[in-house]
Amino acid sequence: MLKIYVHLVIIVFLLFTGNLILNAQIINIEDRRLQIEDETTQDSVKWLGRIGLAFSWTQNKSKIFRMDGNAQFERLVKKHLLLSITDYSFAKFDENRFINQGFQHFRYNYRIRNRLTYEALFQIQTNKLANIDLRVLTGTGLRFRLYQKGKGNGFYGVTYLYEYEEESLEQLTHQNHRLSTYFSFEWLPVENITISSTTYYQPLFTDFSDYRITTQSNVVLPISKQFNFTVAISYIYDSHPAKGAPDRLYNFVNGLRFNF
Repeated sequence: MLKIYVHLVIIVFLLFTGNLILNAQIINIEDRRLQIEDETTQDSVKWLGRIGLAFSWTQNKSKIFRMDGNAQFERLVKKHLLLSITDYSFAKFDENRFINQGFQHFRYNYRIRNRLTYEALFQIQTNKLANIDLRVLTGTGLRFRLYQKGKGNGFYGVTYLYEYEEESLEQLTHQNHRLSTYFSFEWLPVENITISSTTYYQPLFTDFSDYRITTQSNVVLPISKQFNFTVAISYIYDSHPAKGAPDRLYNFVNGLRFNF
């Protein structure tokens, strides 16, 4: 088991030295769930939470330093689940360019049956790397459990989203109606090591050529009962990005999580 940990950590840091750090527009909430929604005892009341902190540094044509912090809380009351996620990122480019960004996400789940859950969400976000001053999302939909077998889980979700967006450069505003679908899975290949992946597809209802797609994969390695070492790699494509923003974004982050 120790050899597996060592090899994975070596691979992580080899990858880290060659990647440019960029931030995503689509936020992967699936990876952030703490899975108390899967509890079978419906008359229980539970609190769970975790706090994460990550640092990264890259030097290509520019020197980039980045710090990411997040906090998450979940409360389960019988079939009702409340989720709150807060993220904040600080990035420094060379000596005098700074970017701050973050989001707040709230979600309510109601388990209709074992494999079917109703969801409602609200999210507010700023993303200077994507030239977005403000993005507000609200939506509602359904989440389906596709399978649960041994050390694996699979889910599919479909959601209606209302989106309000303010661009940075031209001060344009947009009000859109989007379809959001996702597929996610989680797998434990060996004890205490978790591998997960989520893919989102979000087209406009009125124009399916205007869409966003993202894929994110994660590896979680335990350090102790409360601390985990995490690795996240993602790819994002936006067919109609904000003016001056790239249509493709790559992101690589490793760090620590504290669970309580």
